[in-house]
Amino acid sequence: MVLLVYVLVMRQLLLGMILVCLVTTVYLGYTIGGAKYAAGVFVVDVAFVVLLDILGLIL
Repeated sequence: MVLLVYVLVMRQLLLGMILVCLVTTVYLGYTIGGAKYAAGVFVVDVAFVVLLDILGLIL
């Protein structure tokens, strides 16, 4: 039961993190104008979030 609650909470946090990553990426892309930099940040953030998601499912 505790594990289920933990996974649900983690998934909510991950969804929030994905939204923050998207907003940050778009913001950086528009202000700096570095599309490659913004894309790189987004890819790293998404990879990190997916990794956390996998770890959350394992734990």
